[in-house]
Amino acid sequence: MLEVMVALFVLGIGLMGVLSMQAKSNKYNQSTYYYAQAAYLANDIADAMRTNRSVSSSYTIMLDDPTPTAQDCTSTSVNCTAAQIKDWNINAWRTNVVNNLPSGKASIETDGNFFTITVQFNDARSSSDGAEDLHEYVLVTEV
Repeated sequence: MLEVMVALFVLGIGLMGVLSMQAKSNKYNQSTYYYAQAAYLANDIADAMRTNRSVSSSYTIMLDDPTPTAQDCTSTSVNCTAAQIKDWNINAWRTNVVNNLPSGKASIETDGNFFTITVQFNDARSSSDGAEDLHEYVLVTEV
């Protein structure tokens, strides 16, 4: 009987370790998901800028700047200018950043033909105390 109790105790300790590993795994998987989303969103706007090269130098917006309002350019019956497409791209991109990342913010800065795209988000799950933990994904690209 004593051997069974010791075996159950050892099994319980082992299962608690497995449970702890599972909890940490879920936490780190969520952090990885946020980084993957940030990378995807940064590359998404870079591709949009490449398809609208005539106004690519005006694709600038700072983290705290308001998102521009834009005409919907998705319909084939609407003829949008390059500037309207730029506003629509930035509006859709910023909306995706806010909707897909916790406390998501994004900016685009230019330096000649080089663009620095920054996507910022709060990954409080990765901090041990649950406090705000801002992370950034920065993509520097040439258009």
